[in-house]
Amino acid sequence: MRPHTHIQKRMEEPQDSTGELDTLKDLESRSNHRISGLLTLYVAPSVFQGSWEAQTIFISFERRPAIQPGANAPHVLVIGAGIVGMSTAWTLLDRGYRVTVLAENFASREGNKRLTSQIAGALWEYPPAVCGHTSNMTTLESSKRWSMVSYHVFTHMASDPVLAKKYGVHMRRTLFFFDKLVRDDPLQLHKMREIQSSGIVGFKHDPTAIHDADLDKEKWKDSYQISSPLIDTDLAMHNITNLVKAKGAVFQEEKLTGDLIELEAGLLERFRANAIVNATGLGSKELASDENVYPLRGGLLRLLNDGQNFTKLRDAFVVSATAEGQVETNFIFIVPRNDQILYVGGFSEPNQWDLKLTQDHPKIKRIARDASEFLTDLDVKHTDAAYPVAQGLRPARKGDVRVEREQRAPRNEYHGRKYSTIVHAYGHAGAGWSLSFGCAAEVESLIAGAIAQDPPLTQNESSASQLSAKQVDAFLQFAA
Repeated sequence: MRPHTHIQKRMEEPQDSTGELDTLKDLESRSNHRISGLLTLYVAPSVFQGSWEAQTIFISFERRPAIQPGANAPHVLVIGAGIVGMSTAWTLLDRGYRVTVLAENFASREGNKRLTSQIAGALWEYPPAVCGHTSNMTTLESSKRWSMVSYHVFTHMASDPVLAKKYGVHMRRTLFFFDKLVRDDPLQLHKMREIQSSGIVGFKHDPTAIHDADLDKEKWKDSYQISSPLIDTDLAMHNITNLVKAKGAVFQEEKLTGDLIELEAGLLERFRANAIVNATGLGSKELASDENVYPLRGGLLRLLNDGQNFTKLRDAFVVSATAEGQVETNFIFIVPRNDQILYVGGFSEPNQWDLKLTQDHPKIKRIARDASEFLTDLDVKHTDAAYPVAQGLRPARKGDVRVEREQRAPRNEYHGRKYSTIVHAYGHAGAGWSLSFGCAAEVESLIAGAIAQDPPLTQNESSASQLSAKQVDAFLQFAA
């Protein structure tokens, strides 16, 4: 089983309706007028609330919702303003929901106030991510499906000159290099075969790229390439945030403390909301009372990619981390962030909260040394003097991404609800952008179930990917 996606552009603009609290079916039925720029994705298979059905997402790039919310449209409180929270808010708004986004900080262009989502390298990746830290096979298979939804959203942006410029999304040739033949590594072979059959454009298994890039032929033995969306995350977060606000989301700047299950009734009443999305990343350690959440510190060198001290790079060069689990990993990540800046990394260091990395830090020096040895033409001293080192804390989780309904019963009764209305979406580690819109589609479906008060299923129970995960395990055991 592999993720399948296809895109259909729909030319529809739904109308308002009135009546009782709108259901998902009510929202979807309001499709009477024509509108441009509405992107619809159908992704199959997935399981929602125990039954097989296609996962769909449609988003509009217009400054108004694809479906105008009626007087009785459901209201969702989204907590968290990174890419996971904002893509969820965007998806919900275009589905006809009313949305409030509550966060301690929103996207800012000021260097010391940038969100983790703004400084991410944001080269779209097919899971598992370059930085490693994958441990749950069922979640990994779901992540592949989510990543393909995001892939098609970003490739759509990149294909439209106006959207590409506005959101800083462009397709780049991305080359992956290996120190042994891919066929001799069961994990990498399985990933390559999935990429080859997934619909990702530009796939080519060609070791001659090692020669073309003038790499050390004694060390590097194999290579393949794809065409990947590359996102200028600073620009994209700024404009996505503005778009979500223009579509009608209310922004509330505030820091929540405590366990959301204890705060739930008060938040629902205060915001007159029907459901809550927790997209707080590392904040979920407290807000979801999840001790499995931990930080992955990372840092990147920012070089001037101006063609003066080395040949201007337009392709991305990647050597993935090989270690998995809650351990430190190192990898090579040389990616043009935009036309002026080259990102060079990297490492991921668990349970390190300090963000005082400088060019003299041993971790950053190692990045420079590894990059110089990999691409000998690269001048790692040609940094952006105003902002030489980007650093942040990736929100990781033992057991990987959590996208599921709250399993605990509500602490305080609110309008007779038997089940919690909280939906969690956190623990994306270094793959927030790659999984964003796919997770948003999953969250939107879970929100409908929470509002309808369907019994909540665990993430494993609701995953369509368990069979696929078993197939992967069998493949690896056979290959071993």
